[in-house]
Formats: sequence, C-alpha cells, structure tokens
Amino acid sequence: MDIKNNIMNITVKTLFFFLIGLLLASCEGNDADEDYGYAYLYMPQATTSGGLNADYQVPSGGGENTYNFNYDAASQRLDIVLGVIRSGKVPAKAYSVDIISRTDTTAYISEQGLIENGIVLPEGLYELPETVSVEAGESSAAFYLSIDAQALKEEAYAGKKAIVTVGLSNPKGYEILEEYASTVVIIDVEAIRPFLSGLE
Repeated sequence: MDIKNNIMNITVKTLFFFLIGLLLASCEGNDADEDYGYAYLYMPQATTSGGLNADYQVPSGGGENTYNFNYDAASQRLDIVLGVIRSGKVPAKAYSVDIISRTDTTAYISEQGLIENGIVLPEGLYELPETVSVEAGESSAAFYLSIDAQALKEEAYAGKKAIVTVGLSNPKGYEILEEYASTVVIIDVEAIRPFLSGLE
C-alpha cells in the first residue's frame, strides 16, 4: 500500500511540474516585446493623491528626499519640478504638448475655499515653458514652474498656500488623458521660506 501511495505521489508531482513547465514555456517568446496599453499624455504630478484630486503639494513632504523644487539664489527663482509622460508600451515616437496656466481653475479653487489658506499666485510672478518636446525613443520630460522667490517674502503670502494650476494642451503625436491633464500646484509658503536664503 505504501509503495502504491509513493508511486501515486511521485506521479502527481511529476505531472504538476510538467504542467508548470508547459505554462512557463508558453510565456516565453516575444510576449514581453509586444505593444500593450493605451498611449496617452498626462502629468504624473496630477496622480500623487492616488486619484482623489490633482493636488501637488510643494514641498511634497518633510524629508530631504521629498523635495520637489530647486532654488537658484543667483536668479532668486524657485523652480518647481513638473513633467509630462506617455502611458502604454508602444513605439516611442516623438511628441510635443503645450503647457498652459489654467487661471480659471485656480480662481475657482480660491473662490470656493477648496484649499485652506489658499491664495492665487498672479501670472506675473511665475513662468512656464510654452511647449515641451520629447524625442523619439523617450517617454517623458521634465519642466519647471519658475516662480519669483522674492514675491514669497511679501506679507500677503505669510501663512498662505500659493496656488497655480498647470495644464497640458494642443498635443502632437498622442492624445491627452484629460483626467490627469492638469495639476494644482499648492505651495506652502511657510514651509518653503527656510530654503530661500536671504529672504528672511
């Protein structure tokens, strides 16, 4: 009886590993090289809340590895890191997209009090590139929301969160994923000020 059970166990195990081998073999080949997913352009910063909203906090956290900005003391510019990326695993052709300030969205957020202590950052205090171009073979590119850091020392911004809404428009090469086409940049002025040497 023991011999019969042992033979049965060996047979079952052999069959199991044989089936696993067949499964693995069926996964080999060029499947990993196949195109998949949908190709859309979007702003990765619009996804940082996990889909709850398009808010992008600056600074993004309390540790040194969570800085999402650069400060140039010579030019007195605060450069906030933003970007555009293409989704999907598809042939990486070149593309471009215009970068715009969605002042209507920013005004609405401020008027409705959707961000505590929120204040609109006027257009004259920041700069954005007109267009971002991505070369063939690449999927993404970074760009900056560049702010006049001197303005952030003004009393009007003390204890406030300055708001700018940045969006994508007029794509060439791929369509825009509208759900993540805009990012609401929220600058915690009090948290930023210590990094701006010479402003205090």
